[in-house]
Amino acid sequence: MIDLKKNISLLLIYEIVFFASIFVSGVISKLGILATVRNITPFQIFINNFIIALAMTIPYFGFFFSLFHIIMAGGIVGAKSGFSVALAYFSYPHTHLELFSYTFFVMVGYYLIQRDFKNAIIEFVTGTILLLVSAYVEYMTMKILIG
Repeated sequence: MIDLKKNISLLLIYEIVFFASIFVSGVISKLGILATVRNITPFQIFINNFIIALAMTIPYFGFFFSLFHIIMAGGIVGAKSGFSVALAYFSYPHTHLELFSYTFFVMVGYYLIQRDFKNAIIEFVTGTILLLVSAYVEYMTMKILIG
């Protein structure tokens, strides 16, 4: 049986790190001069995020890689939004679902260390489904915000 308390704890850490990195990069970059990709599909978003998530399954390394990735993602969101930290944080609903899916991938590494392959598979499949849903929500959000 998987322990969602660990996933929730990781999610809280990810949310704090993500919010902090939005704030820091928003202060640094007032202009927000990053280009937005317009012609992207939900599948392309999913594959990009899935490749990143696969690295998070590596025992011992995955957690630190996840923090690095979340800091970078928060930096991009913050740079695009300038000083509007709250707007950036709440205008991307897919972000929280994506962060939650990453907790499942990190937990795969934990269960692999424990040699609990059943829970590792459950975590992997759950994370993959959430990541797929997140990619579709991200695509729809981009369509609404970008046009």
